Amino acid sequence: MVVDDRDRGGLMRTFEALLGLPGNLLHEVPDTANRSLTRAETEMLRNLDVEFRGNELPDELYSQLVRYGAVLHMKNACAPGPRDVKIRARRACGRWATPASSPPSRRLRRGRFAERRRRNS
Repeated sequence: MVVDDRDRGGLMRTFEALLGLPGNLLHEVPDTANRSLTRAETEMLRNLDVEFRGNELPDELYSQLVRYGAVLHMKNACAPGPRDVKIRARRACGRWATPASSPPSRRLRRGRFAERRRRNS
């Protein structure tokens, strides 16, 4: 899934559609940035991840410090400048941009999410 920073509700609508949820069920969390990480931020997190996993630290600590600490801080406290390199999606990703036409979404609909939806009906 590719996040489009110009469409703040797009990610939630996509998840609603993939999971068969009613529209407008999911809402964005106020005061959080809806942006992708820059290449430098991603590379820093990748290196941090290697060190974290290499030292066999617990997953709970990783979640607390990295997911809910460093990443949120970077996204909310730092604004990328015009010289920061953004990670661009490949051109091939564009053909799968709509959830209904993407092979991964078709697999999701046929898989356990579709099964759960049938059981709850």
